[in-house]
Amino acid sequence: MLTHETDEEIYNVINDALLCLCEQKPNDPVDFLSRKMLELIGDNPESLIREKSEFFGKKAENEILITATKLAIKEMSDDFNENYKIKEHISNQIYLVEDLKNNNLLRCARLIPKKNLNINLSDKKIKMLMELDNPNVIKVYQVLEDEKNIYIIHDYCPYKDILTYLSQNKDNLTEETIRNILSEVFNGLSYLHQKGIIHKNLTPKKILVYNVEGSDLHIKISSFFLNAETFTKGNYIFKSKDIVIPPLYLAPEFIDGKYNNKVDIWSMGIICYILFVGKPPFTGKEHEIIFQIIHNKITYPEGLNKIKLAFLQKMLSMNPNDRVEADVLLKDKYFQVGEDELVNEFDMKYSEGLEIVSSHKKKQNKYNVEKDLFEAMDSWSNFSIGETMRRSILSFIISKKLYNESDTKLRKIFQAMDVDHDGKIECEELFLKYRKFFPGTNQQQWERIKKFIQIADINNNGIIEYSEFLTVMTLMKGDFDEKILRNIFNYYDKDNTGYIEAIDIKEIFEDTDITDKQIHEMLDAVDQNGDRKISFDEFVAIINQKI
Repeated sequence: MLTHETDEEIYNVINDALLCLCEQKPNDPVDFLSRKMLELIGDNPESLIREKSEFFGKKAENEILITATKLAIKEMSDDFNENYKIKEHISNQIYLVEDLKNNNLLRCARLIPKKNLNINLSDKKIKMLMELDNPNVIKVYQVLEDEKNIYIIHDYCPYKDILTYLSQNKDNLTEETIRNILSEVFNGLSYLHQKGIIHKNLTPKKILVYNVEGSDLHIKISSFFLNAETFTKGNYIFKSKDIVIPPLYLAPEFIDGKYNNKVDIWSMGIICYILFVGKPPFTGKEHEIIFQIIHNKITYPEGLNKIKLAFLQKMLSMNPNDRVEADVLLKDKYFQVGEDELVNEFDMKYSEGLEIVSSHKKKQNKYNVEKDLFEAMDSWSNFSIGETMRRSILSFIISKKLYNESDTKLRKIFQAMDVDHDGKIECEELFLKYRKFFPGTNQQQWERIKKFIQIADINNNGIIEYSEFLTVMTLMKGDFDEKILRNIFNYYDKDNTGYIEAIDIKEIFEDTDITDKQIHEMLDAVDQNGDRKISFDEFVAIINQKI
């Protein structure tokens, strides 16, 4: 335990370091702080620094936290230092970083001390996390590990959680905005459940705003990395001492330690209740809230819109077997009716200071996704490139996530194509719902849709996943800037000659059975001046012509 003298010494260290930072003295404050931090507070300085935060301002505190974290990472993980640069402290052991190997794209780095873990982050679980590919689920890019820590690198969501965002933007809050948010969340949750994953800790803080375009919010579900569990439909998990979720969002069956994915549906019911009613269904201290949950003390205010009431009741049943699955909830009447039919019969003000703008005060134009969907499918029919080279380029773009995920239109097109909300586009579901767009016989319609699938099925598994869809669409729209194009070109220019030549392509495909004849055919298909090598300018021209 720290002594008073040690406390004073820590304060003096921090104060001296801040003076160096503020006065820009010639000695290096980072090095100074690093050495002193190691001597005084070891490898977990964050909580201690926060205790001393009354001695200095928030900005200075952030500088100290970043410095201390840099120190810890420098001492423990060379892999992290080689790939990422810390820019800002976000929250408890979560940092904004630059991806040094990928155009300095912004990511989040979540540092997890192993001594705080009560679970084993197995290779199987890491593989499962990194394979998740859905517009409404946080993307995990890399998991690093050393003797003391685990580092999870994932999407950066700059707009914080939904309640914080809505509190700060209440002037734009409409019934349609709320409905769009919930549609995104249920889409992500349906994907996780169909992958056999239970979130287990679904609260508003875990629902993040990734991007904002006008009144449209792109939502991602986060923080399922460690506590999430896998399940088999129809079976239960038995654990009595594994509750991590705050009591307000706690499903009743958690108390008995017998649960399945329906605990997430209950949590979503509580979140929807807050958004519909303006306050939580339960109040009081933790034990009082748990008592209310166990004894089914949930009530609904008079005047609550009947469509909203029916929607809530499908999630907040005491019996988990009576709760409706996420993919079924997406087809609920709540998501189908006009905005005017969702107004409550009382003036609702959120306890957090939010207020919904009545639909008659502010209407939003309904987005015609089918028009854009048809245009996308029609334009893809002209997309072509030599099969091997095309798949190679697209696979590289996916691995580095160089596609554009901030395009609202593309996200909505994918969600419309993903008819059953399982995170992938399949030929059968597209045919049944969208064949009306295409003229001709059933066979001709089927062949057109099948070709559409084949164009973007980069990994040849018979379906289009989200990253594949975005990659092809970004490529076709020409949304790559020169820095990204240079990154792609350099990947192929293995010997750094400034040209892509046969020897470079041979090295890329060394693990395949590609022949020299095929390599020359690939070069001839894209080489513009006949010298059997591709310059950067030629490469850019190829990309701009949609390949």
